Amino acid sequence: MDSNFMHDLQSYETVVKKGLDELNKEKIIERIWSKDYTVWGNKPDEISNRLGWLDSPDQTTNFLGEIREFADSIKGGRFKNALLLGMGGSSLAPEVFRNIFGVRPGYPDLAVLDSTDPSAVMKFTKDFDPSETLYIVSTKSGGTVATLSFLKYFYNY
Repeated sequence: MDSNFMHDLQSYETVVKKGLDELNKEKIIERIWSKDYTVWGNKPDEISNRLGWLDSPDQTTNFLGEIREFADSIKGGRFKNALLLGMGGSSLAPEVFRNIFGVRPGYPDLAVLDSTDPSAVMKFTKDFDPSETLYIVSTKSGGTVATLSFLKYFYNY
């Protein structure tokens, strides 16, 4: 490894150690897991309803049967495409999974609309036949304006 690179990393050692000490002293990890909104601010607004990711793996496990049943119900059916409507974190993981795992034979191909650019919206409007497209609305907060606008647009399309 380049010695200049290692030297540059070492110059951050004190700052990183100080940050880790503060993290431990303030019990930040434990507080996040207990959904303590005061890690980020004094009011629970905009924070408490966004901490569901902490137990989403456990919650999802409880619904695996229903998820598999739904996936099987659309296999080989009328849907050729699935269009996920989301912004930021709500769409990033599905897009990454699609790019890593690809499309299983017989299942719809997943595309992600994560842009309010009118040309991006029009691309999916033109390229995807609504009768062959499964629309998936993905929002962590339930109130993302862009995502709800996508829902209204494609619902009325």
